[in-house]
Amino acid sequence: MNRRQFLWLMLAVLLLGGAGLALFWQDLTAYRDSGAKIGARLLPEFKISDVAKMRLQDATQEVTLVAKDRVWRVEQRGGYPADFAESAG
Repeated sequence: MNRRQFLWLMLAVLLLGGAGLALFWQDLTAYRDSGAKIGARLLPEFKISDVAKMRLQDATQEVTLVAKDRVWRVEQRGGYPADFAESAG
């Protein structure tokens, strides 16, 4: 590799690095302007007490939780109370 090729390569690296850095700062600025905070509630006005039924699903399984008598129950298990302390890991 001669000197001219090396200089072109360095110029390309600087341009790509500068563009990447500009995009990073633009994304960071958009995040800061959104007012989002780490650990903050995703939906601050949402009241879980207003939810009567919830369906959770992944690629192979599904479960429906229903709130009855202030207790979450598993609909597929005949209304058996859900145990959130014992979750599948």
